[in-house]
Amino acid sequence: MYRLHQELIGLRRRHRWLHRARTEAVHVANEQLVYRSAGDGGRLLVALNLADAPARVPAPGAGELLAGAATVGGGSAQLPPHGWAVLAG
Repeated sequence: MYRLHQELIGLRRRHRWLHRARTEAVHVANEQLVYRSAGDGGRLLVALNLADAPARVPAPGAGELLAGAATVGGGSAQLPPHGWAVLAG
């Protein structure tokens, strides 16, 4: 938990614009959520999967994986069970 906290604090420090960012839902399902945060020319996508099985969720404009775990391609992200990912947007 400590390492995860450090990783996310580092992500926040590298993207200082996040404290002024606007957030919008991209995909909302019973066990998945994808949202985009954007501001000052920067964008991030956050994808969450609460299901017990892997899930493919839409991730329009997703770039490299910045934190978490996912396979990205073709405008979507494959998340592991109970997985999450922060993607360059």
